[in-house]
Amino acid sequence: MVTQIEKRFSEGGHLDGIIPKAYRDAKFEMDRLYRGSVLILCGLAALLYLRSMWLHHSLSTIGDQATAYTLAGIYVVFVLSTIYCTAQHDSYIRSFYKTKKILLQEWDPNADVGTLHEQEKEAQSDHGWRIYSGFALVYAMAVFDSMPARASLSSLRPAVIGILVQVASIVLFYVILGSPPDSKWRKRWWLRGLLFVLILGSAAILIHRPAALEVGQMRSVEDLTSVRSDINQLNDRVRKIETNELDQAKSDLQKETNRFETKEEARRTYVTQQQLEDAIRNTNVSAGARSKKGKPNQ
Repeated sequence: MVTQIEKRFSEGGHLDGIIPKAYRDAKFEMDRLYRGSVLILCGLAALLYLRSMWLHHSLSTIGDQATAYTLAGIYVVFVLSTIYCTAQHDSYIRSFYKTKKILLQEWDPNADVGTLHEQEKEAQSDHGWRIYSGFALVYAMAVFDSMPARASLSSLRPAVIGILVQVASIVLFYVILGSPPDSKWRKRWWLRGLLFVLILGSAAILIHRPAALEVGQMRSVEDLTSVRSDINQLNDRVRKIETNELDQAKSDLQKETNRFETKEEARRTYVTQQQLEDAIRNTNVSAGARSKKGKPNQ
């Protein structure tokens, strides 16, 4: 609309040197700040989504239905948000060129509007989110399938069915998105409802089955029992090692003490100081008695 106002005052060259002629043909442009904000927010959302799924990548972390339903809800919200934002941005580009076409025809009923379709395709290629949303959808589904969905499934068949439903939902989304505004794919609301059902169905098939949770709980109990058995075996081994070390220490101590005599053996082999003094005293007494009798002291 601003371009049309400028065009009204551009007759006679009044805008020459003020507004470049290249700007007088309005084309869709995406604000750089807006584009940077979208990139940062999408990156944060992808990291938070990955963290949420990573915390529940094994059977032991999905122990009840509430956890399973919460993970499925996060998955559905992430996928639907990607689809919604892509569709809104796509319609924004369509609305831009639709408005441009109306203004050009109001300005000049004979205006050539044949190039607008090519401009719209070029804008979709340069500023559209279709390709990036495809990567985001594949990322979301791959993370979901490889972590909580894989942990909650007990057989291969549900996994194959769930992945096929996911692929069908992506194909249907691009069919609807790539169709002209007046085509039957755009006008039929049941197709959008079908897309929602496919996304919801893929989550329901992949994330939660009561049998899978029961198997997971059984496996958890078996793992706990196995761990307890291992701990008991370890305790037994530690006791055996302690007993062996104690016996070895006793044996070494016995070898050291064998070098010494017992108290009784020492009494038979050695005399005490008192016994020695008594023996000397007795000997002196005997010698004195003999000397009194006139015998020489021996």
